[in-house]
Amino acid sequence: MSPHIKDKIIRGVIIVVGIVVFAVGMLLLTRDVTRVANWSRSGFVLCSVDGDDKGIRFFNVDKDDFVAPPYPVRGDTILTIADSAATFNCWINVLEVAHAPGRIVDITFRHEGQEFKSQIKTRPVAPSLRVSVCALQVLKAFIFLSFLGLGFWTFIKRPNSPAVRVLALYSFSMATFMTRTFMPMFAQMAAFRIPYEGFFLATMGITGFFFSGFWLLLQMYFPRPASLVERRPWLVYSFTIFPLLFIFILNVTLGIVRYPGVANLRFVVYAAAAIQIV
Repeated sequence: MSPHIKDKIIRGVIIVVGIVVFAVGMLLLTRDVTRVANWSRSGFVLCSVDGDDKGIRFFNVDKDDFVAPPYPVRGDTILTIADSAATFNCWINVLEVAHAPGRIVDITFRHEGQEFKSQIKTRPVAPSLRVSVCALQVLKAFIFLSFLGLGFWTFIKRPNSPAVRVLALYSFSMATFMTRTFMPMFAQMAAFRIPYEGFFLATMGITGFFFSGFWLLLQMYFPRPASLVERRPWLVYSFTIFPLLFIFILNVTLGIVRYPGVANLRFVVYAAAAIQIV
């Protein structure tokens, strides 16, 4: 393959990565804006639960969420919610969707082997909490657009510079983290759902997965290229990008065959990223 064709392929890949991150990121951020908007007007509870569709229990209890005693404690099993069997999805669909504050929901729960009945009443979001969450959402969008703007601006200015290409990829990878931040409300609070959301999140995750490799490459290109990266660039890429690529392929492969220890690979990822950053 001629150097000219190889150069065009590299530039094309960077452009595609940037466009995909921008398009998917804006879709996710728009969805999250509607989540925050609906949540800020909705009733909510500070109690939280854990479990699955086989059963749930209280993880955190706030007595202000209840109309009157009896009050559950952490670890109590919830039996019914609004006369329906208590499941995680039932909790979300009754208490964690957009609704007017003041909704009263009957529940039954088991505490130390005994069953009790109580009522949960949703409350409006406190103004201070609303302001802080909205401010964080604005900040998240600003950081996302700033990373993208930096990546596109530098690449447009000097598309043939290896250092600028690395900076663009690093900026795009960092932007993806702004689309995967914690939200204090469930996705059901949004005004719309995203079809194939898992695929879009995986796409962003793949791009962000290599951020530490791009960071290490940046250190070798700035403020001036290291002699090693000028003499043997592929050797440098082999110990910055290829280890992460190997871990990623291994993670995907073990996930496909449902290897039980695949979750432990995240510690390998954290270790590799930490070593590269340090």
